[in-house]
Amino acid sequence: MNFAMIAPGEIERFVQDEESVIIDLRDRKEFAARHIVGAVNIPYREWKEYEMSREFAIVTAKKKLVLYCERGPTSFAVAKELAERGIQVNAMAGGIHAYRGKMTETY
Repeated sequence: MNFAMIAPGEIERFVQDEESVIIDLRDRKEFAARHIVGAVNIPYREWKEYEMSREFAIVTAKKKLVLYCERGPTSFAVAKELAERGIQVNAMAGGIHAYRGKMTETY
């Protein structure tokens, strides 16, 4: 099974969709500095632990996942792994570096 790769401009439809969850895989400091509005932060370093949680099982059963990182490779790797396990997942091409939409930023 393959994951869907979406363009940065396409993520807005997932932001508006209550059945989607947008996951930022960057570290907490990067997330705090700026992130896509509505995204939740699950740093890649903590991903394996999160995958084993009850929350992950609930989220993947009920929500469409959209992953992003800084430039794309990390989210693609996680998306590929999840898709191979039969989980519906999307990954944003180019990561937040390519995103030009609404963000929460801290200066």
